[in-house]
Amino acid sequence: MPLFFYWFRCTVRFWNCLLNTNNSLLLKIVQADLRFAYVQGSWTCQFLHALNDVPNSDTFSTAVRTQNNIHVGKFETVLREHIISDWRAAQLPRQMHTYHTHFFFFGGGCYTVLSKGLTE
Repeated sequence: MPLFFYWFRCTVRFWNCLLNTNNSLLLKIVQADLRFAYVQGSWTCQFLHALNDVPNSDTFSTAVRTQNNIHVGKFETVLREHIISDWRAAQLPRQMHTYHTHFFFFGGGCYTVLSKGLTE
């Protein structure tokens, strides 16, 4: 899976932990950040903007705006299916370049030759 899959999963878990904390100061900070959800610099605004690229983003964005937990299993499934469909759509017939290294030994010295080949 690409790096952004793991980033999304970590941010969703982080969001859920923020909501489930017993720390009253942290809850006040989350509520204040949610009030600034439409201001460019806030963490919530950046998170909601990133969620726009995920299918069913309205479900996940609504959970953030209403201070509800995001179901991590459902989110991972949606994101994984989205990534796989993008990969399948991007698969075009193409040739891959392979490089082979050949070592030759002549008179006590080692010489390297790099040859390029094509595979389909």
